[in-house]
Amino acid sequence: MKKIFPLLCSFLGMAVFSQQVTSFETILNDKISIRALEIYDHKVWYSGTDSKFGFVDLQDPKERKQIRLSDKKLQFRTLGQDKNAFYTINIENPAEFFKISKKDWKHEVVFRDTAKTAFYDALHFVNHQLAFTLSDSDKDNRLKLAVFKNGKWKMFQNNQKLNEGEAAFAASNTNISSTKNYIWIATGGKSSRIIRINLKNDQPEIFSTPFIQGSSSQGIYSIDFADDAFGVAVGGDYTQQEANINQYRNNA
Repeated sequence: MKKIFPLLCSFLGMAVFSQQVTSFETILNDKISIRALEIYDHKVWYSGTDSKFGFVDLQDPKERKQIRLSDKKLQFRTLGQDKNAFYTINIENPAEFFKISKKDWKHEVVFRDTAKTAFYDALHFVNHQLAFTLSDSDKDNRLKLAVFKNGKWKMFQNNQKLNEGEAAFAASNTNISSTKNYIWIATGGKSSRIIRINLKNDQPEIFSTPFIQGSSSQGIYSIDFADDAFGVAVGGDYTQQEANINQYRNNA
């Protein structure tokens, strides 16, 4: 069922700061592209290109560690955590789900998606027992998610179809969010919508949005939610940043 979704939409390039930033300090200088971050134990943890995974201590930036999770030059654009481990997924085929122990850094592949179209854009933990990760669709255009339950990964069963050319952006691991009762997923491309999945019965609903859409560079890039009724979405067209100047708000 399609509805107009009540949320605050802000186009790329608009930013609101609670306080003025006066300076920046470089705490990591490395030949790496980082698309996902997590905070744990006063450290910022990252996964990125060349199979790299590591941390920088926020209290003492000289305290840092980095390892390679594979001999292959994998690219990671996701990162999440439960009480005992971090999880990250490479974007190449096959997509391998890596688990890294917080205790001793031992790592292993705990799940694989061998589909040629596998490309995991975001990974989000609802709590320490439940997580979702979103991939580009297979040829059937069905919404494709993997779910972490009871310590194991498996594919999320559903019949929800996406529109042709509708996908998600690997935008720093930020196009999935959760609230008390729902998982929220943002899409972009030829269609830019919000998918809401009820955590009690796994049933999805789709909401239309007023974001610019219609080409592969357009749509929603990132979302976040304060509660079941209010969320924020950011997007636009990254190839035409000078045009991203408007804001839109719709209250149902």
